[in-house]
Amino acid sequence: MQNKKSRYKSISRLNERNHPITHIEHLSNELFLEIFDYLEGCDIHHSFFHLNSRFQQLLTCPTLLYKIQLPTNIISNIELCYKTFVIPHQHHILSLRIENLTLINNFIKYCIPNSSFDSLQSITLGELLVERIPVILSFLKSLPNLLSLTIRCGRRWYIYFHDLYRTIFSLPRLRSYEISLCKYRWNYDPDYDTKISLSIVEDERVSTVEYLVIRYACSLDELISILRHTPRLRHLTCESLSQCYTILFSEQIPTLIHLESMRINNCSVSFDDFEMFLKKTSPQLRKLIVRHNVVEASPNDDRWKTLIKTVLLHLRTFSFNELVYSARSTAM
Repeated sequence: MQNKKSRYKSISRLNERNHPITHIEHLSNELFLEIFDYLEGCDIHHSFFHLNSRFQQLLTCPTLLYKIQLPTNIISNIELCYKTFVIPHQHHILSLRIENLTLINNFIKYCIPNSSFDSLQSITLGELLVERIPVILSFLKSLPNLLSLTIRCGRRWYIYFHDLYRTIFSLPRLRSYEISLCKYRWNYDPDYDTKISLSIVEDERVSTVEYLVIRYACSLDELISILRHTPRLRHLTCESLSQCYTILFSEQIPTLIHLESMRINNCSVSFDDFEMFLKKTSPQLRKLIVRHNVVEASPNDDRWKTLIKTVLLHLRTFSFNELVYSARSTAM
C-alpha cells in the first residue's frame, strides 16, 4: 500500500511540473495500470481497447494481468467475449469467476481449458454440473500457479468426490479451497452422506491448503479423513458436522500444528467425540466458534470450561451456541 501511495505522489508531481491534467490521455501508463487493477478484465477491454493505439499497446502489456468476472447479462455475446478477449489473453488472466451454468458450459466449449492459463491464481465456479466435473478437474491439473479455488457443485456430485479431492490435494501451490453444494443439497441426508464417505480419499497425498471451507453436511470421520491430507491447515470452516458412523479412536485423528481457527456452523457431534477431536487436532487453537444442535439441552458447561482451561490454553476467541430442537437455545 505504501508503494502505491508513493507511486501516486511521484506521478502527481511529474504532471504538475510538466502540464496540468485536463484530458484522460494525459495520465501516465503507470497510473492506468493501477486503475485497471480495480476493474474487471472484460470491461477494461471493451471500454479502452478500441480508443487508440496507445491503449491497444497498454492492454497487451505483458505485466498487465486481468481479473475476469463474467456477469449473466453477457450471455448473448459470450462467444464473442471468449474469442476476442479471453482466448487471446489466456496467459494474462489472474483470476476467473464464472457463476452461471451457461457461462461455464461455454467456457469449456470455446476456451478448451489447458495450461495456457499459466498466470491464473484464483478460480470461482458456481452451478457446476456433475457432467462437467471431469473436464474441470483436467483443467485444474494444468494450472501450476493456482492459489485459490471455490466450487459450487450440483446434484450427484459425490460420484466424483474421490477424484475431486485427489485433484485438490495434488495442486502444488493451492492455499485456499472452498467447496459447497447448491442450496437444494444443503439439508442433512444420512443416506447421501454415506455415499460420500464410501468414496473418501485413502491415499497419502499431502496438500498445501491452509484455508479450507466445507459447505456441505459431512460426518466427523469423513472430515478427519480429509484433514489427514492438510497438515498445513490454518483455518477450517465446516457448514454441517454430524456424528461418526463408527467408533472414533484418538489414533485416527491427525495433529494439525498450524491450525489457528475453527468454525462449525451446525454441529451434532457428541461432546466426547468433539473433545477428543479438539485435543488431538488443535490444542493450539486461538479461535473456536461452534453452533451445537441437540434434541435436549446438554449439561456440558463445566466440561467446556475444563477443556479450555486444561487443553485449549491459547484460545482467545470462543463462541458456543446450543440450539435445542424444542426451540429453546442457550449460549456460552
